[in-house]
Amino acid sequence: MKKLIAASILCLSSGAVSAQGFYAGVAYSMLDSELSDYEQAHDSEPTAFNVIGGISISSNFSVEFVLGKGLSDDDVGPFDTRFELDQLIGAYGVGIVPVSDRFNFFGKLGIASIEFKDRNSDKSDGNGISYGIGAEVRFTEQFGASLEYVVYPDAEYDDYDVDIETTALNVRLNAYF
Repeated sequence: MKKLIAASILCLSSGAVSAQGFYAGVAYSMLDSELSDYEQAHDSEPTAFNVIGGISISSNFSVEFVLGKGLSDDDVGPFDTRFELDQLIGAYGVGIVPVSDRFNFFGKLGIASIEFKDRNSDKSDGNGISYGIGAEVRFTEQFGASLEYVVYPDAEYDDYDVDIETTALNVRLNAYF
């Protein structure tokens, strides 16, 4: 899957010749992960830091890339273990609906690879479709902030029958070049 993401990045970035501009951003991500086996489910709410880079193809479409790393871990239900994001890599197409010069809504669809680890260094990972919705406010032509809700692909432990469903609420600051 990582090779697929790398190939997608190369193919999508080749369209930069006709791009209207580039943007970069940082996001504080509040994850909501549900760890479940065949009998029960438990929630964990770790946090993460994401770095975003993108290419604005038009006023209604952009392509963006996300790299994320865990900031804090969280308990998993009644168990004596901690759970955190190890890494996130994603590539998205972003459809934009401008409402005014300073405000827009957007939807994103792409592919992502997500990895978690726990206190015992057990790792779980997942690759697949990721999607989200959000809204952005532009303070100036060069700076803006957005709030987005993202659904990531499900992850699984290799050694345990535990599935992980993860969503995130991201608060972003963006700079446009």
